[in-house]
Amino acid sequence: MEVAPVLEDALWAQVNSDSHDMGIQRIYLRNYANIALTEGALENVKGVWSKELDYDHLKLGTRDYTNIAASLAIKLPEEAELIIALQADRVNGLDSQRRFEFISFALSPDQETRDKFFDALMHVENRHTEEWVLAALSYLHHPLRQQNSEKYLLRSLDILQDIQITGDIFFPGRWLSATFRYYQSDRAVEIVENFLARRPDYNYQLRLKILQETDRLLRANRILKRDTL
Repeated sequence: MEVAPVLEDALWAQVNSDSHDMGIQRIYLRNYANIALTEGALENVKGVWSKELDYDHLKLGTRDYTNIAASLAIKLPEEAELIIALQADRVNGLDSQRRFEFISFALSPDQETRDKFFDALMHVENRHTEEWVLAALSYLHHPLRQQNSEKYLLRSLDILQDIQITGDIFFPGRWLSATFRYYQSDRAVEIVENFLARRPDYNYQLRLKILQETDRLLRANRILKRDTL
């Protein structure tokens, strides 16, 4: 949190820099919305999303506004229901509307709603549109929610063989990546290590995928331990 204001100010300056073309400014804005944490930065992001701040020249698309709304819903849980409802009204196109309806359960500020949504993902009929599932997983396991989402990790590993059978060839790896991407905790490391240790005959290819997609977790955990010594 100490570095947040410095990083936010640096990115916001680039968003508003005339030295960049529209495409580069849009990239900076997307990153700014993703990392915004302080009250001032979140107000800027809300201003762009609500169009109270004029950034029409960046030609943001529906997906941009949806991603910004998702970030705001997670970071401002007391305003999440209103943000989700307003964004739902702004989404055009049947497919985009169905996608937003799907991920809105993962954005909910209510823990029970998110728990039920994760339970639903354990059933293959709710995983047909894999891109939607991956987006929803990234919101369930957002860094600000990990204290409440860590309990999903073991079941996410338990279901992996079923995901391999029922999904696209690349889906198991992408499922793991969306699930473990942001974790650094001892508990997350313990869950992965115990899962593999207790299954010596586990599918070799899936074992490799687990090791590959949790390598960042293991490295981050070691670095944190080293820096706290």
